[in-house]
Amino acid sequence: MKVALAVPESQVNFNDVSEPQGLGYLASYLRAKIPDVEIKIFDGAIGQNVKRGLFNFQPDIVGITAVTPQAPAAYALADMLKTDRPDIFTVMGGIHASALPNEALEHVDCVVVGEGETAFADIVSKRINHEAVPRIINGKYVKNLDDLPRYAYDLVDMKAYMTRKAELLSTYTAAVKIGLPAITMVTSRGCSYSCPFCFNSKKTSLPRWFSAKRVVDDVLYLREHYKFASVWFHDDDFFVNKKRLREMAELFKQNDVDVTWSCQARASSIDKETLRLAKQMGCKNINVGFESGCQKSLDFLKCKTTTVQDYERTLTLAKNENMMISGTFIFGSPDESLQSMKESLRWIEKQDEIKGIGTGSLIPYPHTKIWDICIEKNLLPQQINYELLIPTSTPENTYIINKAVSRETYIKFMRDMRRVVWALSRMRPDPTLKQMANLYRIASMWYVTVFHPLLILKQLRKVVCGRNG
Repeated sequence: MKVALAVPESQVNFNDVSEPQGLGYLASYLRAKIPDVEIKIFDGAIGQNVKRGLFNFQPDIVGITAVTPQAPAAYALADMLKTDRPDIFTVMGGIHASALPNEALEHVDCVVVGEGETAFADIVSKRINHEAVPRIINGKYVKNLDDLPRYAYDLVDMKAYMTRKAELLSTYTAAVKIGLPAITMVTSRGCSYSCPFCFNSKKTSLPRWFSAKRVVDDVLYLREHYKFASVWFHDDDFFVNKKRLREMAELFKQNDVDVTWSCQARASSIDKETLRLAKQMGCKNINVGFESGCQKSLDFLKCKTTTVQDYERTLTLAKNENMMISGTFIFGSPDESLQSMKESLRWIEKQDEIKGIGTGSLIPYPHTKIWDICIEKNLLPQQINYELLIPTSTPENTYIINKAVSRETYIKFMRDMRRVVWALSRMRPDPTLKQMANLYRIASMWYVTVFHPLLILKQLRKVVCGRNG
């Protein structure tokens, strides 16, 4: 039995391309349960020719995964297989298929909803034994993540992923050693919160974590086999499990783990002990999903679980512990006014401790609370082009679900905001006068100087007089 797992080639350009987490664990679990199966992974997101790879491999089963912007490409790949190789049994899983299983079922033989390891192994077993396979399978979530075999790193092109990750992080944050390989690790599943823009807003499974020992063992394995320099922990909130973090810190020390790393975390999970432990372990940057600097928008985006004042206390704490903070922000919530968006931008401008800044329009992903709001308020067209559902600060070709302002006003604001954020990200940490002068080779710097002169004057004062001058 030959099994192929595929990420489709897509027209959508993803800045952040990482190892396909779901497929790697799917492969390692299947390999452990049914050793005789031959498995290959094809990833169109890093330029691999998936169609050619599949036809050369001649698989019996093809499992396809896709996030929402990749859905059209995934459907096209499945349709092509159905036409050219109807003997191949096709399965689709991943976030988009889990959100819209009946839609996905129009293109494949079977859809897996939820986590796929046990479900996919069962599908392969049934096909080997010539048993019927249900068309939609609800995958059981893995209660103890340590039960999963190590990710099948040998089946993916790690060099390609490490190079792409290093390029991305070195331009966004000082959390990597520029030019040296970087890897992505996801050490948990699920989230304790239900932000309306996130797929987790409707998840029923509880958050789970790989143990501290398992994470450190994997880090040591990767360091030995792939010689990486930096790690990006892509968990929803890497710091929420305090007990595990303390255990990891002790194991890092015992095993002399010397790596540079960064992670994502909620502001509410960041305290003095967490910052000190993270710093001891080699953390250089924490990316916080601030989402907004306007309390009204924040109440919607964070379900009234945090305040702007909470964020400011977190930033002060990080400054005192000398920890770099980057942050992401969302604009364009339903009923968000121009005034509230400007209020959020003004708040961002004032927070000198946010070094790297990412912004984008709110995206109505299927099976989220935002999606339901958009359907209820008729904010989306009948026929949705999933390829437009990508995080971006250039929303000219994306769906704009904010109806409190006109499309023209929203786009004008986002263009202005994008230039301001570009300038801020390059003036933090504080450059020298020579570096400031070099920024003026870029048109955006001239724009910000003309339309936002106080930002430039404030920065020049810091450069000339010093931060405390």
